[in-house]
Amino acid sequence: MPHLLILFILFVNSHAGYASEESSQLISGDSSSRRLLRAAYTEFPPYTYTDSAGKPAGIYIDLFLKTVENAGYHGEFFSAPNARIYFMLKAGEIDLWLGVADTPALQAHVVEVPVDPFSITLKLWYMNGTKPANSLLDVGNKKLVVINGFTYSNIVDQANSDLSESGESLSVLKSSGHASALKILASGRADYMLNYEEPVKEMLKINPVPDLNGSLIRKRRLAFVISKYREGSAQIHKDLSQSFEAIKDIYWPAKREAAMEFSQ
Repeated sequence: MPHLLILFILFVNSHAGYASEESSQLISGDSSSRRLLRAAYTEFPPYTYTDSAGKPAGIYIDLFLKTVENAGYHGEFFSAPNARIYFMLKAGEIDLWLGVADTPALQAHVVEVPVDPFSITLKLWYMNGTKPANSLLDVGNKKLVVINGFTYSNIVDQANSDLSESGESLSVLKSSGHASALKILASGRADYMLNYEEPVKEMLKINPVPDLNGSLIRKRRLAFVISKYREGSAQIHKDLSQSFEAIKDIYWPAKREAAMEFSQ
């Protein structure tokens, strides 16, 4: 009888061990089956930004998380300047960028999922009393403040190249962010500011700047910009495209309307 009892205890313990191990594998298997997508963003409120708790936030972040969750992935984020993000996409160091479509420097290296109707609006800003400017060529030899790390699709370099033919050159000041650029413009240390309308509007909610004007330079569509050099990039592109189309009108009508208001 004692031998039978010992055998019974060993039998129960061994099967309990198998059950525990199987449950553990099921939990870890369920987690690992959702591939991690490493995504970069830049500080661009209200679309993408780092909140006071140090966490990624914004309309675009929320939309991306819902899209990847629906597609069977999960996301990991980090913030970096655009120039650094471009390098990492070309090197295949990240899966994608929550960015803009049709960036010339990236076209040979990425595939894109357009995020319609989201768009952003680049403007040339100036104060009352400053000569209105509708393009960078109108700025001439005046001082222009830009955001450090933003490439603006190289339109500043192109304008300088065009201006050099007439002996003119933009005097470019680089600011650390949207708030500091606006402060430089408002204080008169720069004559013009090249910046996107969406973050400027966010800054103006906190610190209104009277007599501020802006001329439209261009509109740009947003997109999930996927590096071609990451394993499975074609499948990621397909999955996110299908997922975004499936969820955009179900989960995000209010977000889309908010985004369109910023673009008007």
